[in-house]
Amino acid sequence: MADRGPKKRPLVVGDDDRRALEQIARRRTSAQFMAQRARIVLRCAEGGSDGQVARELGIWPQTVHKWRNRYIEPFSSCFSELKDQNSAGDLPGPLRAAA
Repeated sequence: MADRGPKKRPLVVGDDDRRALEQIARRRTSAQFMAQRARIVLRCAEGGSDGQVARELGIWPQTVHKWRNRYIEPFSSCFSELKDQNSAGDLPGPLRAAA
């Protein structure tokens, strides 16, 4: 079944950002909400729709939509919690600018 609604903007994650997000998603010491955000961004970058990603991760499509858009748009605070957990050098490019 095709997804209804407006066409999603493509989410492109660079190699450095991908490695950092994968590390956040895998690290046992990452806060679960940060790991979930990283998984959402990574899965969206693979081409999944909001509905597909939501079903796979067992979360609401609105949550996927929110984090997809926050990654695409200029960063203000979507990953601000990382400031407390990591040095700016560990953050993906767009996240580093927000730190």
